[in-house]
Amino acid sequence: YRMLTGQKPFAEEDVMQFLGRVYHEGPPRPSSVRKDLPLALDNLVWELMATKPEDRPPTAAAVIERLQAVLQPEPQQ
Repeated sequence: YRMLTGQKPFAEEDVMQFLGRVYHEGPPRPSSVRKDLPLALDNLVWELMATKPEDRPPTAAAVIERLQAVLQPEPQQ
């Protein structure tokens, strides 16, 4: 998240505020800071930051596959 946006996803300094925000709100989408991000990359980063494991990509291989699709999109016809 920080590498893409230059910001931390949660700015709270107080631990309880931080935990409350993580639990109740979740992370903001990277595209809320960087409007130019491809949707597929925005979705992937947001899913990687999910609180529930079942909401994250299932394997590192799945993450690599999705990153490769973002970096090497199929040519448009």
